[in-house]
Amino acid sequence: MSTQEQIYFFELLRVSVGNLDCLSGTPSAEEWEQLYGTAKKQALVGVCFFGIKRLPQEQQPPLLRRRQWAVKAMRLEERNAQMSEATRMVSGVFQKAGFDCVILKGQGNIANYDEGMGIFRVPGDVDVWVRPKDNKKPRVRSVIEYCERVKKGEYVYYHNLDFPILKDIEVEVHYRPTWLFCPWRDRILQKWMNQRFEGEEYDGYKIPTMEFNTVFQLLHIYKHLFEEGIGLRQLMDYYFVLKKGKCKEVYPLLCKLGLKRFTGAVMYVMQEVFGMSDEYLLCKPKVKEGRELLSEIMIAGNFGHHDHRYNFAEATNGSMQYRGKEYAWMRLRRNFRFVKNYPMEVLWEPPFRVFHWVWRTFRLWRW
Repeated sequence: MSTQEQIYFFELLRVSVGNLDCLSGTPSAEEWEQLYGTAKKQALVGVCFFGIKRLPQEQQPPLLRRRQWAVKAMRLEERNAQMSEATRMVSGVFQKAGFDCVILKGQGNIANYDEGMGIFRVPGDVDVWVRPKDNKKPRVRSVIEYCERVKKGEYVYYHNLDFPILKDIEVEVHYRPTWLFCPWRDRILQKWMNQRFEGEEYDGYKIPTMEFNTVFQLLHIYKHLFEEGIGLRQLMDYYFVLKKGKCKEVYPLLCKLGLKRFTGAVMYVMQEVFGMSDEYLLCKPKVKEGRELLSEIMIAGNFGHHDHRYNFAEATNGSMQYRGKEYAWMRLRRNFRFVKNYPMEVLWEPPFRVFHWVWRTFRLWRW
């Protein structure tokens, strides 16, 4: 992608979110093909089409490409309707079983988008944070035992498990919304999140407060940077969280969690890509770290699926033992590139992986 094409792409995103009225020039047919490819890579085809509809006539893409783009957007609208219905159903299952639940990310993000825009967001799976209504019951064990009794999935992780009760739609049940590798920082985080298990009604299910989302969704971006990569779709979700929430009071907590530098990097992306005004930023942007983060985003694409530097797909072929070793070694080598900016998270990952293996193997969640 050339520099000019990247400029056009960022401008198109700014038009989509309402921070620009038009592009700085008129892209050629070839440039429009590149813009479409980048939109697919970043899982932003739908919201980019929302921006295209706002462009003046002379800056519109060629008719054939515009029609193809419109078809993709229409399918996303239909898929979002299906996902919202599935989300309501999953929420109802847990409520009837005696649990409280809050929907994390996913369809809950639609509530934050500008009117008419959220239905063009690329949906993912259903992530639901669950806990017993009876606070005397053990939180983690109660959720895991219920899910395994109803429909046992393939994995149980430290923070969530898969709950395959729907066809063609993945459901992930969280007993911890997220976590940090550093143990004392994770302890602070878990205490803060557990004190904020409350939801706001939206479209037939509960979603977290804006204060919670300001912390949680930043951590979601942070964790995926260390997992396989992160794309602009998640950054756009966070743009609307910041714009709607205006929760600057959480910044001291983010610093306590070791996220001061990363928060500044994300604020740089918010301004460089989406043109966010200073009033919505959590802190002053950090240019150096922000440029490095943006470079990772543009190379790796949505969840790192387009990062050819590390072939995670190839590492997941073969036996389970081979897959585990190859995947872990590849990710360890990859993450050491971030040790200068985020040393605690990088250096605590290997000890955490050992603990996690013991926790899963001996099912320590039972105690």
